Amino acid sequence: MKTANRFISITLCAVILALMCALPALDAMAAGSPAVLPAVTGEEQAGEILKILSAYSPAMMQMLDDEFSRKQGTVMQSGTGNTVNGVTIMYDREVKTVDDLILAWHTDGTNLISSLSIAVHENYHGYQDSDMVIRDGVGKITHIVNDRPFTIPYMPGGIIKTAEATSAISQDLRTFRWNTYVSPDSGLTSNLLGAYGLLDEISAYYYGGKAVNDAIPYLLDYLDKHGIEVEIGDYSFDLLRSCLNVFSNSTGAFYEFKYWTLEYLIFLQRNHPSAYREIMGNQAYIDAFVHFNDKYEDLIGRLIPDSIESLKKKLTAMGVSFSEDGEVYIVNRFRIGKLNEDGNKLIREMQSERHRVMLGNIFASAAPSPAPGPVPPAQLTVSPTPSTVYVNGVAMAFEAYLIGGNNYFKLRDLAYVINGTGKQFEVGYDDETRAITLTGGEPYTADGGEMRQGDGAAKQASHNAGINISKDGGPVDITAYLIAGNNFMRLRDLMRLLDIYVGYDTATRNIFIDTSRPYAEE
Repeated sequence: MKTANRFISITLCAVILALMCALPALDAMAAGSPAVLPAVTGEEQAGEILKILSAYSPAMMQMLDDEFSRKQGTVMQSGTGNTVNGVTIMYDREVKTVDDLILAWHTDGTNLISSLSIAVHENYHGYQDSDMVIRDGVGKITHIVNDRPFTIPYMPGGIIKTAEATSAISQDLRTFRWNTYVSPDSGLTSNLLGAYGLLDEISAYYYGGKAVNDAIPYLLDYLDKHGIEVEIGDYSFDLLRSCLNVFSNSTGAFYEFKYWTLEYLIFLQRNHPSAYREIMGNQAYIDAFVHFNDKYEDLIGRLIPDSIESLKKKLTAMGVSFSEDGEVYIVNRFRIGKLNEDGNKLIREMQSERHRVMLGNIFASAAPSPAPGPVPPAQLTVSPTPSTVYVNGVAMAFEAYLIGGNNYFKLRDLAYVINGTGKQFEVGYDDETRAITLTGGEPYTADGGEMRQGDGAAKQASHNAGINISKDGGPVDITAYLIAGNNFMRLRDLMRLLDIYVGYDTATRNIFIDTSRPYAEE
């Protein structure tokens, strides 16, 4: 996936979110003279948002801290910004503080609540992409599951675009976001990465909505301190309206992206069975989808209704009428949209037999409850190898793991240290056959990720039975495990394949690799 595609995705997401969060009340134009809007700068909002996240959404605060550690000193986005219906998104901002991650998505004329939702949503996308590098034919996307990083590996060569499935959706079911996210003209990852891109949006919309729901105590406290005038331009009322609009926006997004995911998987099952099996066999994806589905259902089915009740009680005590009527909230004379008929159409559509069967297939493939943590239960816990590794007499530090009494290394690390010897080899990837390719005798081309050190902690590993490797044009059999999104291969398999001597000293636990000697079984 190219950087430009993700930039377009983030840009359009931000514009759509800004417009949705800034939607006026349906009767806004009938309002009387507005109260004076307090002067609240983007910098002040960023500071308040950080306080809110720190107090009520610690996982999102940690996400911002992690993203800041990667982006500090860089320009977060490039471009001059977009203005749509008077809403301006700013992109050119050097990341000097965590506040800058929020300010990069600050929208002119909006308030704290809408800025909070947009900043969390878009920075979560940035977090997902922070390690989105395709290496040796494997891509990976990082999510936050149960407050911890959770990596989903995927094989980009076999992904079918979402639009192949959603193009068949009837006009009456092409809801608000269809054209932007899943139409044939869409250049967003929700189209380009199929089910994986759709899950990106489900999780980002979830966290944007969840952050606002987490902030309800802040909003209640603000109403206590400042009161409310139910007029356009009163800041308290603007906060309330934005909160209700975020709730509506988040609810609609969930049903849209869930419906498209089911349509996509049904389409693959019928038309691309191998691609369907690959996704349904990706335990990390299945577990993450079930996790976010359950969390989102809880958000819109329990947490948001509880927050609405808290707001009703507070406003009633303040002499403000707050009720619900079908698709709208009614605050005094203002009518503010809830889930509209589009959303209700999709809910009814997903009650069909084919959608219920597909959802059942997903849940049947998921790990047993409780909802998955950052590690799928089918994995092994593995520890870093305790051995010192010598390559042609020189001690070298590798990230390597001990699994079942065998040592597992990254292929590119070995290619890097062997380069320049008589046993050097190139590593490539064949998009057509979707195979990692090894070419003996060719110099290795480094990609910059070699010899990165691990953190010394135990990790979770899953056997990668589907790995496809060829050497000099012929298929080879190598045992491999996926660990944190990277393939680790059994050292002896590789040394046998490359005809390189590998020895082990049981007394010192040292491993010796010698490219001047042929491989020998021990």
